[in-house]
Amino acid sequence: MSDTIAELDPGLVHAGGHTDGLDVSQAEIATLAESLRNAGQKVPILARPHPAKPGEYEIVAGQRRLAACHLAGMKVRAEIEELNDAAPSWIRQSRTLRART
Repeated sequence: MSDTIAELDPGLVHAGGHTDGLDVSQAEIATLAESLRNAGQKVPILARPHPAKPGEYEIVAGQRRLAACHLAGMKVRAEIEELNDAAPSWIRQSRTLRART
C-alpha cells in the first residue's frame, strides 16, 4: 500500500510510542467525537503499515482524530503511506508546529 486512503478499525492503528505533543483532555476528545458523528471525518489521519504487525498500522499524525473515532465507535479514515522509521518523527514535528500556530 502506498499513498492510499482507507477506512480502518481504530483498534488496528497503534500509537508506536509517539504523541503529537499537544495536551488534549478527554472532554475535548468527546467533543470531537460528537462532531465526527454529526459531520463525518473530513481530514484523514496519517498512518503507515505497522513494522511488526502485518495488517495493522502505526499512527504518524492525527492522534486526536483517532481517539475521537474510537470513542464514537466509527472507522477512521487514514492516508496510508510507506514511511521509514525516521519519517514519522519529522512529520509529527511539522504538523505539531502547524497546529500550534
